[in-house]
Amino acid sequence: MDKTQRTYDQFAAVYDDTNAAMPDGLKRAAAQFLGRLPKNPHCVDVGCGVGRDMAWLKTHGAVITGVNFSIGMLARARTRVRGELIQMDMHSGSHHYASLREA
Repeated sequence: MDKTQRTYDQFAAVYDDTNAAMPDGLKRAAAQFLGRLPKNPHCVDVGCGVGRDMAWLKTHGAVITGVNFSIGMLARARTRVRGELIQMDMHSGSHHYASLREA
């Protein structure tokens, strides 16, 4: 595990608390995005962090897959959403596909 990943893992709880509310502008943009897609689209949230946006998209009909570098962030996301969560280093493309897969 590298220093960046360790930092995100350690910061996950603080990040979650600080960014718990999805900003209204982002909600509007997400609603417009979903409005352009077929019903129940499958979306991938790359850099999903703690799953805040994933949870909103899911409640609005999307099937969501979350991708993040930090296992700590993904663990927090798991408390918000069911579905597929993938740990991936987006720089190298390497991933641990089953890291937090829904049981």
